[in-house]
Amino acid sequence: ATSKMTSADLNNAESMLVLNNVASCDMKSDKYSPIILERQEKEPLDVKACAVKKLKKHLSCTPTKAKDFLVDLFPIIRWFPKYKWKKWILGDIMSGLVVGILIVPQSIAYSLLAGQDPVYGLYTSFFACIIYSLMGTSKHISVGIFGVLCLMIGQVVERELQVAGFDISDDINTTALSNQSANVCGRSCFAIRIGSTLTFMAGIYQVS
Repeated sequence: ATSKMTSADLNNAESMLVLNNVASCDMKSDKYSPIILERQEKEPLDVKACAVKKLKKHLSCTPTKAKDFLVDLFPIIRWFPKYKWKKWILGDIMSGLVVGILIVPQSIAYSLLAGQDPVYGLYTSFFACIIYSLMGTSKHISVGIFGVLCLMIGQVVERELQVAGFDISDDINTTALSNQSANVCGRSCFAIRIGSTLTFMAGIYQVS
């Protein structure tokens, strides 16, 4: 029995050695075998399916997405309920009065620099602050008109007015009243069209 067990053990050992040799030879052959690159053909891109998939991903509307979109569009919804009225309201009123007193003559002067009627400067300063209070994302940013931009717009307005045949030396208010009575788009109307078109195109350029 002992001899039989021994011969069986020898046979098993020999078979294990053979398997190990075969495995080592396979590993060596795999190690030194050259890499063969096969050309992989790209699957045809279905533009319609890809567009539909992206549209479904971005345009799918759920109550959570609608709420997040509204809060991101109007950040005042997030911070206004946390406003500390007793602590902050007095300082905000005083700063608002000071800024309002300063912005009235400044906006009138800037509108004249831009070649517009003085009332347009008041409109720009007033409505820009209202819109930014609803949609602004930073409490440290002050929006409104400034001198360099008004000078640049004024140069374009003056050039276009001269091309259109208007007299630059005419009084803006007098020309505006005469044009309103004649119900014709005159100097003031033409100037505000040029200014609004220029600022609109500049905004599109910045967004894109």
